[in-house]
Amino acid sequence: MARIVFGVGIGGGLGGGSVDSAGDTTGRSGRGPCAHSPEKVGDTIKDLQANVEQELYQIIPDDRQIKKGLIRYRTASGGKPAKFLAHFDVLIHEDLKLKQNDWLCFDGRWFREIRENNKAAIDREIVAPGEKVNPFKMGEGPFLLPIGQKKSEILDNFHVTLIPPDKKDPSGTDHLLLVPKPGSKFVKKYEKVEFWVDRKLNLPIKIFSRDKHSNLMTCVFKDVKVDSGIPDRELWVEVPAGYSYTREPLEGTRPDEKTVGGEE
Repeated sequence: MARIVFGVGIGGGLGGGSVDSAGDTTGRSGRGPCAHSPEKVGDTIKDLQANVEQELYQIIPDDRQIKKGLIRYRTASGGKPAKFLAHFDVLIHEDLKLKQNDWLCFDGRWFREIRENNKAAIDREIVAPGEKVNPFKMGEGPFLLPIGQKKSEILDNFHVTLIPPDKKDPSGTDHLLLVPKPGSKFVKKYEKVEFWVDRKLNLPIKIFSRDKHSNLMTCVFKDVKVDSGIPDRELWVEVPAGYSYTREPLEGTRPDEKTVGGEE
């Protein structure tokens, strides 16, 4: 059985169960929130890459951190699993700008974290042999980009409102507010999630979330490219020499069943 332990702080298909400001939650008119259907994006794109800026503000203890880097994602195809890589190389904290490399990558079975600040790397087996997981499904991966997310799953878990346009909105986007429904799996984690959905890409290029601990997370995606043909070598990073290394296989599987990062 898969265990979802993507250990990063980023971020977590659209529609609503109540009447929104556009007066349409079904998407039948093409004007309401459901007119954006991220599941279509996941069905059509082969890969995606973008520069990302992540800001985490913790109200208590009044701490703000900004990380900058890039993400790459390739959808499952031809029997091969979905994969992603995230590389952060800039950390801004208390007016200090530091060059600091962190890598996060997933090969369909193993999740690798490499942290430059403590010269450490860890591989966690999060998907058992033969199982599959969508690392961009909300609530199961490190990003709140709902690539391949079924609209019905969003409708089951969130009330969605189309927010009137604002001059501060990214150009060419629609602003959606998602509030977890009572009893949904998100209600204990988030107070709200906001998407700014690019009308051409049909994909959020800005995401804001407020969790139950009053942590505020903003992610902005720029220079988004789709279907550029991302090879395996750009979706995995080898452990640098001199780093400590830990390997955590799932209980009941042999750690030598598969080479981490390789093709099955």
